[in-house]
Amino acid sequence: MLAIFAAVLFASSAQACRSDQDLIEEAEGFRSCVYTDTTGHPTICYGYNLDNYNAKSDISKVGANYDDVRSGKSCLSKSQCSTLLQGALSSARSGARNVFGSGVCTCVMNVLVDMTYNLGQAGIGSLPTFK
Repeated sequence: MLAIFAAVLFASSAQACRSDQDLIEEAEGFRSCVYTDTTGHPTICYGYNLDNYNAKSDISKVGANYDDVRSGKSCLSKSQCSTLLQGALSSARSGARNVFGSGVCTCVMNVLVDMTYNLGQAGIGSLPTFK
């Protein structure tokens, strides 16, 4: 867990502060059609997990059919993916603030938001390094 903390500090100081969205987009990459992520989940766009409890609703909100997207019958546009990312990013920002408060500098918070995007609020909050 010390490695995670060191990575947070390094990423926040390695260059000019990058936005949380930039960090997520770069780390996740973009795929408009479903793929299986490293943990076995069907995923789309910028690492959006289609097993997420609200995925069906989120996919519907961007005007797509969840079953068609999940099966690979349909893909999403860049615009639809950007909308999904904005919703997930908003949740990750809120989750990171709930766990770490607002007293963290912007660069570090951006990295913590990126981590929360991947692990969820419960996941990031359960890491012993951050307790």
